[in-house]
Amino acid sequence: VSMDFAPMDQIKDGRLRESSVTVTAEDGSVHAGDGGAECRLVFGGAGVTVDGRSIAARWTMTVPAGGSASVTWSGAMSDPRLVVAPAVSRWTHTPVGPCDPDLVRWTEQAARDLDALRLTLPGGNDEFFAAGAPWFFTLFGRDSLWTARLLLPEHRDIALSTLRVLASMQGTRCDASTAEQPGKILHELRAGALELPQEGLVLPPIYYGSVDSTLLWILLLGDLWREGAESEEIRAFIPGLRAALNWMTEYGDGDGDGFIDYIDLTGQGLSNQGWKDSGDSVQWRDGTIAEGPIALCEVQAYAYEAAIVGADILEWAGEKAPGSSPEGLRAWAGDLKERFA
Repeated sequence: VSMDFAPMDQIKDGRLRESSVTVTAEDGSVHAGDGGAECRLVFGGAGVTVDGRSIAARWTMTVPAGGSASVTWSGAMSDPRLVVAPAVSRWTHTPVGPCDPDLVRWTEQAARDLDALRLTLPGGNDEFFAAGAPWFFTLFGRDSLWTARLLLPEHRDIALSTLRVLASMQGTRCDASTAEQPGKILHELRAGALELPQEGLVLPPIYYGSVDSTLLWILLLGDLWREGAESEEIRAFIPGLRAALNWMTEYGDGDGDGFIDYIDLTGQGLSNQGWKDSGDSVQWRDGTIAEGPIALCEVQAYAYEAAIVGADILEWAGEKAPGSSPEGLRAWAGDLKERFA
């Protein structure tokens, strides 16, 4: 075993820097640390040697003919710099059956996979789903919202907690370096900057470069409202809803052509900020790379639905303040529909 505590972005980019990890062994256990993260490995009954950052554990045993033997080891790691933590609540799901055995196995595996993706913020109880392992094992606005939305029929509580977590970090100012804007829902949260030199990316720890996260936040809230969530639960999100709707109508259309669009203003952020966010995912018919501002067709559909359901919720709540009024939002949605058609 060798330890270097390399950050995930270095592994993904294939460029490992010199490690500052120190490794020591004592009484069959190993301690490794880099001044922040720490790891302790315990090898029961083994002889342990350390050479730099490389660890070797050797067990000596006698296995009789037809017999068996086993060895055990355990490990624990901590890192105070982490911005997400594992969920601690018990995960449950409704079994499928009786039906085709393959379908039962598929749904059971899917439930286990979802369980493994459950996270919270450190010290918090509100859960959300990570976007995926290993590269995206953290909070992502778009992915966490879509997963919660698709699971809403069975897991209403995690939909509410996902909305709360994202609302707690909703944008409050204009900052081109992070793509933050008032009312905007973040794209991703990490412990440090994500640096991928081969792709020309340097994303800050809290990054708002997503054109659809804010709209999807509104849509998940709308789903909860339509399914009869408690009035107090929905009313708690009204300030966040107003801010998100205001972002959609005031900031979402960067070039004034009437469509929700995106553009990276830093030269080192995501050049594409929809669900296909690789650098070459949006092209013209001749294969040339499209340049921003870019308005994606599916995002206009999200925006239309967000305006309609946002207006319905505000009307239900008796919100008649100027700005994002129910009447104004419905008129905005109608204009968008006409332009798109």
